[in-house]
Amino acid sequence: MLKIFLFALLPILVLFGIGLNSSFTGPGQKDQAGNSGTLEKMIVADGTATIDLNLSRLGGFGRSKATRTSELRFDIERDSFFSVVVFNDELRGPQPGSMSLIPQTAANLPSKLGDSYENLVVEAMPVGSPYEMTIRDGRTGFVFFNIEGHQFDFAAQEKTFGIQMGRLLLSEEFAAELGRRSDAGSLVGQISVRANMRTTERT
Repeated sequence: MLKIFLFALLPILVLFGIGLNSSFTGPGQKDQAGNSGTLEKMIVADGTATIDLNLSRLGGFGRSKATRTSELRFDIERDSFFSVVVFNDELRGPQPGSMSLIPQTAANLPSKLGDSYENLVVEAMPVGSPYEMTIRDGRTGFVFFNIEGHQFDFAAQEKTFGIQMGRLLLSEEFAAELGRRSDAGSLVGQISVRANMRTTERT
């Protein structure tokens, strides 16, 4: 009789034991451990930016077929409101915000761009915008260029953030200002950025 009772009870004990083990070593615990780490929000402390601009494609410099380019160099305003998210020293991407560009030298630029030269900002746009990044006038909001094809990089030890090979596309607003609406979206230059970052939030 005792043997029959033990045989009947054995499956229940086995199931109960599996249930206990699962509560301690199941997938939930492994996922939780795998997702643990350090999340940081960083802003631009300082840095530099370079814009290689094809002036011939912007017009206003005669009918010469020779390509005229200008390398525009900028310092980035200290503590610009341009932030990135880093998880376990790996870049997760920028958040909406902007970095102000301070020209290092004077430049002869066409039309409205020359008037806004000292007020340009690089802006990271909200999710869902047609372009991830733009260059605009920080005072008026006028967009000169949309940026595409860029690559982000982040060096954890140096805490530096970079934007490389960003193609500058003529915006609809600037194309209209130049009297060349059909040229909106055409490639007119390239931008690169190298910024030192500082942590503002750590979780």
